[in-house]
Amino acid sequence: MRCCAGATSADPPACLNSLSCAGSKCTCIAEVQGGNYSALSFLVRRVDGTVWKTLNYNAAFSQQLYIDNSPLIASAVALTHNVGCAVVTGGAVWCFPISGTITDSTLLGAALDNTVSTSAPVQVVTSSTGGALTDVRQINATRGANQLTFCAVTGDGSVWCWGQGTRGELGHGDTSNASYARKVMADASTPFTGAVQVTVGQEATCALKTDGSIWCWGTNGFGELGAATPAKSFYPLQIQLIGTTVQRTAKRLSSNSFQTFCAIMMDTSVECWGYNGYGAAGQPTGNTVTPSVVLVASGGAALLNVVDLININGWTGAKTAALDLLFWGNNNNTSNVYPQPALDNSNTAITLIRTPLEGGSPYAPYWAFVDAAGRLSNGTPFSSVAQPPCTNLLSN
Repeated sequence: MRCCAGATSADPPACLNSLSCAGSKCTCIAEVQGGNYSALSFLVRRVDGTVWKTLNYNAAFSQQLYIDNSPLIASAVALTHNVGCAVVTGGAVWCFPISGTITDSTLLGAALDNTVSTSAPVQVVTSSTGGALTDVRQINATRGANQLTFCAVTGDGSVWCWGQGTRGELGHGDTSNASYARKVMADASTPFTGAVQVTVGQEATCALKTDGSIWCWGTNGFGELGAATPAKSFYPLQIQLIGTTVQRTAKRLSSNSFQTFCAIMMDTSVECWGYNGYGAAGQPTGNTVTPSVVLVASGGAALLNVVDLININGWTGAKTAALDLLFWGNNNNTSNVYPQPALDNSNTAITLIRTPLEGGSPYAPYWAFVDAAGRLSNGTPFSSVAQPPCTNLLSN
């Protein structure tokens, strides 16, 4: 087992000998997902696929997840207010309460109702009578306070959503909740297809298609649909990106957005739209903005070489190809709308970011990454007890 997240059997076993990998210390953390401001939990997926949770970012990752007494082995995880979901073998999805028992299981995606209590993982299905959701390739969850909305992309390019849908964020043409996964529809009779990534915001959801176009649906209170009108759309609308063909062709959506959506374009620049409070969309004016390029300074060039993004209410973070971390908006005690180096607790620029950035709360900076020392951190490393165990990894 290589302990470098993302390593393959073809990689040299440097971590096993020198405890370093590409300039950073070893880590068994392949993915981290954080809860929101009222549920400070975190999920970690280790490189062996096992999933661990902590109920507080200052507490130990002492709870491993199981299905029928066997370790839950996941290829991806997602986490919202008090529910997590994991993609397992075959692309099936299992969802579970983060703590204790949920007495109303309506929004877990398993076609259960408000009379069913759930404490263990339950499988997401595609109808009121069952039929497992399978072949899931990517999953995402909202970070809205007390919200439970999940969406997933399957191998055929369909998007399936379940949970709360009162703002039309489930993309099924209505504002009803869904106790099981339903396909996002292009219109009343045509399924939406061609998706490769989905991200769920507070009031809207966006998907990236194979052709690099971006489509969003839901409520448009902060310009999440990329324009001032319409006020809402319960079916996907294409976002009108700007620039040359390569500049308006997206290759990655930001993860876990709130009401600001951003995308990395094919030329590695960034376009953002929606909520721009505190400069979260990288623009000097306007509380809401249409798709706009993030610049390095006023009148300057476009920010380039971005490989990962995170949106939290009031600020946005970007990881560059050099593995540096930049912020714009209201974070690090600044309100600079242009990218600035993120600083750790000793006012040193953060670099050698390992796994993708992860944002939890829409209201406070409960976010995380794996630092150069292989630790979970948000600029200040989590305490030693709040690091997931990297022993007894399953063989691969």
